[in-house]
Amino acid sequence: MLILTWTGVLATSDVNCPNFYKGLGVVQNGMSNRSWEINEELLWEILSQVGEGVFLTDSQGVCIDVNLHGCEMLGFLREELAGVSLFDLVLEGERDQVRVHVDQVLESGEAIIGATAFVKKNGEILEIEFNGSRLSNGRFLVVIRNISGRKLAEQSMRELADQWQATFDATNDAIMLLNKEQHILRSNRAMQELFGKTAAELTGKFCWQVVHNTDSSIVNCPTCRMIRTLRRESEEFERNGRMLEVTVDPVFGRDGVLLAAIHVIRDITEKRQMVQAVQESEEKYRQIFDLGADAIFLIDNETGQIQDVNRIASEMYGFTREELLLLRNVDLSAQPHETRKATQTGITNIPVRYHRKKDGTIFPVEITASHISYKGRPAHIAAIRDISERIKAEQALMESEAKFRSLVEQSPDGIIIVDEEGMVVEWNRGQELLSGLKREEVLGLPIWEIQYRLLPLEMRPVGFTERVKEYTRQTLETGLGGGLNLPRETAILRPDGSRCDAEVVMYTYKTDLGYRVGSIARDITERKQVEKRLEHMAMHDSLTGLPNRQLFQDRLSFAIERARREERSMLAVMLLDLDNFKEVNDTYGHAYGDHLLRLVAERLRNCLRKSDTAARMGGDEFTLINEDMSDSHACELVAQKVLSAISEPMQIEGHTFTISASIGISLYLTDSDDATTLLRKADIAMYQAKRTRNCYRFYDPVPPSS
Repeated sequence: MLILTWTGVLATSDVNCPNFYKGLGVVQNGMSNRSWEINEELLWEILSQVGEGVFLTDSQGVCIDVNLHGCEMLGFLREELAGVSLFDLVLEGERDQVRVHVDQVLESGEAIIGATAFVKKNGEILEIEFNGSRLSNGRFLVVIRNISGRKLAEQSMRELADQWQATFDATNDAIMLLNKEQHILRSNRAMQELFGKTAAELTGKFCWQVVHNTDSSIVNCPTCRMIRTLRRESEEFERNGRMLEVTVDPVFGRDGVLLAAIHVIRDITEKRQMVQAVQESEEKYRQIFDLGADAIFLIDNETGQIQDVNRIASEMYGFTREELLLLRNVDLSAQPHETRKATQTGITNIPVRYHRKKDGTIFPVEITASHISYKGRPAHIAAIRDISERIKAEQALMESEAKFRSLVEQSPDGIIIVDEEGMVVEWNRGQELLSGLKREEVLGLPIWEIQYRLLPLEMRPVGFTERVKEYTRQTLETGLGGGLNLPRETAILRPDGSRCDAEVVMYTYKTDLGYRVGSIARDITERKQVEKRLEHMAMHDSLTGLPNRQLFQDRLSFAIERARREERSMLAVMLLDLDNFKEVNDTYGHAYGDHLLRLVAERLRNCLRKSDTAARMGGDEFTLINEDMSDSHACELVAQKVLSAISEPMQIEGHTFTISASIGISLYLTDSDDATTLLRKADIAMYQAKRTRNCYRFYDPVPPSS
């Protein structure tokens, strides 16, 4: 950028003052050519000694002469500059601006002061400040000064300011930027808060006025020392109960000259507390080192030399502490090559290594190492644990697992194990026989898919798979679930279409990866069949297969409850007694009588609907339950059908028997009637029918006279 200012005289040096020219006999106004020529030689003799570039040009700016320093500044010889226009030396981008301003000066008659850039002979750019003045003979005397260094310093300061501005307020440290005279140029927010002053109040003050609250510099303060040594200086001091650390760093320009200083005040109270904590921690470490349950060794990595041990190490290996400090780690190892390799490669965890005690006993150990620096050398702390008992336990566990595997395979019960993701990982021979699915068919499949395949069609509700999947997921996550460790029964549909009943117990157990679910299933098909037979025997008459008195009572109670809910339906109870049955028993024997009772039972079944019940109460007495009867006439039709069926002749081993029956009927009419009442009323009606035989009677609370 071109910078021009005008004054009445040149201000850069005394050689440009009008008095200077008068002393040389040069008169600016009205001076004759001869007087200039007489004095020109003396003038250039003086100008050649000036430490700045001096050019004598004609009125068009063409160089007539130049002093030695001007030649050195631009890299030209004196002869090369003669006849060259100074405008041609100006950087091309600024040339027109310089010419315009020079023309303005020529018109005003004033001297010109400005700055621009010249191009040196080697092409380098030279930042200059120039001063020009018109002489009495119309020529110009131009003095140039090299300001590249000052420009560079100014640029460095601007770059430094930009960099610091971005980081100043982002740090918790209190920071000041000082010039080399120790004036505060800038301060960040932390510095302002630390001393309770604004940025304006800090700017311009000497640093010692703020930090040390004194009006004179302190010779031994960090800033003064840094100015003398040109390297970082620091010190610590206390302020308001806080420990502060002052650090002063020099800032150099590109030319290596000191430009400024960075003054940082850091609160190190926590750091001091941390150091104290570390010291306390080291004391605790020593206690842990000596009182730990494992043998602890401090070992030099390069030599393997044992540097320190705790009490347990001496007890474990049978050496005294002094003896151990004379040994290397390989001296205790039964596998020295592996020990050297582990030390060199920095392995930190060795599950099993075999060591040797002082008496020669070899035993297994587990080693955990932590690498540190000890006295400036690489080292490691090794915690060594005797795992002899654990190895024995693991061996016993392996043997136990082998036995468990054998038991699982030989078990007649079906055993399933599901992993942490719900996939089948165990399916033994017993489960193959129970389910009809081979082990290789199911391993790796989700348990919910297999359960769905094995469930009978009528037991597969909508959404079954999703519910089982969610239940399994929750059980595997928590190890808890409804029905765990309790036996439950289910039905299995095999791939070949056959069915069986099974009793299943589910349980969970925890592994390193999470919970697993196991199940033990047992085929209970035969047991269920036996239970059904026993249940049938308990509730049915063994001779006729009809429901017995207990089942009859249960069904009658349920029928009454339904009749109460459905007021429009009619419930009838019939009590039937065979006429003259005793004569059959007495004449032909009980075998014939039993056969006859079975035939009667069969005929009763054929007379009733599936929703009705026929039961044997004992002897030759039977009961009937008829639900949903429309009216009493419908009851009569049933009774007539039963009487007609029973009166049909019966053939037993070549003998023909014709018998009849008497039936008493009671109807459920009021809510007060219960099973006992209905049966009692039917019994009363039946005895009324017995008077006539081979007929039926409805219960009548007022019986006819005899």
